[in-house]
Amino acid sequence: MAIPTTIDEKEIRRLGDILERIATRPDLSTEESEALETTMIALMSMVVSNSLKSAYHKMSSAHNGAIPDNVRKDLVDHGIDVDAIESGL
Repeated sequence: MAIPTTIDEKEIRRLGDILERIATRPDLSTEESEALETTMIALMSMVVSNSLKSAYHKMSSAHNGAIPDNVRKDLVDHGIDVDAIESGL
């Protein structure tokens, strides 16, 4: 099974619901609990990444596709990897 690089909001919610049901099982082993926690963190990271990409592309569109250098610098100064966003990662 391939690991997706993007997931739409509906699928994220569906997966979150499944993970929540699994998390409430009383018979989870420590290993299963750790795997579940790691998976939930990965899913949340994907949500944040998708939101950041969406916001960046909206900002880019608002500037006719060319974000001003001072705005790019501010994003980088705040730890945002602009090159990764632009390359589609």
